[in-house]
Amino acid sequence: MWSIICILSGFFVPDYTNKKIVIIGNRLLSMNIKNILLMIGLIFPFVINGQSLTKSEMLADFDQLEYIIDNYYSAKNLVEQRTKTNITQELKLLREECDSISSDTAFAELIRKALNTLCDKHASISNSSVVKMYVSQFHDISSFGNVVPADTLNADYYFNLAYNNVMPKMKCGIRAKYINGEYYNIRSFVYKGIEVASGEKITAINGIPVSDYVAQNKYGLYNLTWDEKNKNWYSELFWLNNKIIKEKFFSLTIGKKEVLLDCNVTVDRTDKLHEFSSSPLVTTIDTNILFIRLPLMQNSAWYIDQITNQYNLNIKKIVIDIRGNSGGQDNVWREILRLLINKPLLVKTEISMNNNEAIRKILPLYKINETPIIDVDTISPADNNIKFKGKIYILQDNNTYSSASSLSSLAFQMTDLVLIGQPTSFIGGRGLTPLIFKLDNSGIVFRMPFTSDISGGLINPYMNKVEFEIPLNVETYFETLTENQFGIEYLENKDKMLEFVKKQ
Repeated sequence: MWSIICILSGFFVPDYTNKKIVIIGNRLLSMNIKNILLMIGLIFPFVINGQSLTKSEMLADFDQLEYIIDNYYSAKNLVEQRTKTNITQELKLLREECDSISSDTAFAELIRKALNTLCDKHASISNSSVVKMYVSQFHDISSFGNVVPADTLNADYYFNLAYNNVMPKMKCGIRAKYINGEYYNIRSFVYKGIEVASGEKITAINGIPVSDYVAQNKYGLYNLTWDEKNKNWYSELFWLNNKIIKEKFFSLTIGKKEVLLDCNVTVDRTDKLHEFSSSPLVTTIDTNILFIRLPLMQNSAWYIDQITNQYNLNIKKIVIDIRGNSGGQDNVWREILRLLINKPLLVKTEISMNNNEAIRKILPLYKINETPIIDVDTISPADNNIKFKGKIYILQDNNTYSSASSLSSLAFQMTDLVLIGQPTSFIGGRGLTPLIFKLDNSGIVFRMPFTSDISGGLINPYMNKVEFEIPLNVETYFETLTENQFGIEYLENKDKMLEFVKKQ
């Protein structure tokens, strides 16, 4: 049963070069996919870029999206409770935009905004890579959502309209960091004689306080996130949106300076460019801590080999660092835990979904008979496990997500696993592979989760809390811009979370 409980992530792209498909009107032809893609590639730009949805088609597609959200998205009440928003009302207001838009670009943006109301990274417009992954790995799920291999080009078309065709238009090159309710410039630059230092606060855009601007324009922003502590929306790319790009100019109040920026002109950076990258790592710290860094949930065999070779009887604590880990495969952290633990871990997980006819139709796709799913997952020691008997510390930050969040949710419930760091920015926990759908008229493809992990009850309703919080402060963050926080020296001497572990 538990093998189906996973959060979908990763971007596996199957090889289609030898597949045969049947297409072309209502005539059945079998052709090599390479020839088909070549043929479509020649004519597709002239066809799809000229298409224009009618108002009735837009309304029908938007109504279809609303139906899917209402019937399948089980986390709707949780999101509304957490963000203090009425999603139904927000979608009603967005639907009215169909009266004033007339292009595919505007409609793709409208659908992106509608999905933004869910504050869920898994609810998003899909590109061709996601379509290929579903039709190859989750064929029954893609068929249920009317998604087929031929949808790859249309998926990329709308994905590009919503994302890739927007971001390159903002060329100014500034960057910001949101920390505890405040925005900070993180790239020193000079523009038209005005010098702006890294660390200066950004307080307003076009004369409007940034927090107010985000609240007024939130669904049109990218990387929209909810700050649970301060109870407000934020985006570290708040100036990157179609409204600003259309106006071409925007002003930022940074410190005591007013800087008028041009979307098409890159500022001159005045700081040294530092590039620090997180890579897989297994090492010992202070001779008695085994440190395991997982930047992604991939390649369990490599970690198992490294841990086996480096573990010794002097190790008293083990740290698994999943800060910034955006997911991958659940079996990676499971296999690592199986190598470490000396006794079975019993994890009771309750996966909730809506109780309606729509959900009952998809249960056979997941080989389940009823809802909710209450399962006791047993993670047993591997035959070659190291029989570690001490505490295992899990380090997470607000960017920990997807299958990495699955490990966090397990750690929160376990006595011998200690979860420290910062609460995640989104609702976490474990779940089933999200559904995927295609809108009937536009052909926009998008994913939609339909499960919620409610194992945390009233204590941890959003499955995003930590047991011991180590808040990110401004000084620590800006220190990591010039010092390699992924290096051994920093880990041993300055990392706040490892400092906490050492004191335990």
